[in-house]
Amino acid sequence: MFLFQIDWNKKQAQVEGEMIEVASEVVLFSFQQDGERFRVACAHGPDGSLGLCEASRGPWTRWCYGSESHRRRLVMPVPTVERLCREWGAAGAGQLACVLAVRYTGFACLSEVQRHLDEKKLSYTLVGDEA
Repeated sequence: MFLFQIDWNKKQAQVEGEMIEVASEVVLFSFQQDGERFRVACAHGPDGSLGLCEASRGPWTRWCYGSESHRRRLVMPVPTVERLCREWGAAGAGQLACVLAVRYTGFACLSEVQRHLDEKKLSYTLVGDEA
């Protein structure tokens, strides 16, 4: 019998009685082609907050933003994370990161998360290029 249990707060999973480390970062979207690199990742903080980071580098970034690299970070405070956890049935920030990875993907995933937070009137901080 295969048993699997995750404790996102301790970043560990129990698989058939053995504890293994769980990645603290969840990739929502990653793209690499013709010298362009684009990635959106989500990580939870030790305080229960959740951050998304969108980073790109390459010729398309230069064309879109006029610079070699581009980075934006969206940080959700604990009350926002708790509200989303209740909305989507997630057990904490680590599991919420996985829910976001399933719900939002593609180049615009950070913007789509931001739009959802705006629609629900939930608090977040957006920092970085073009924020």
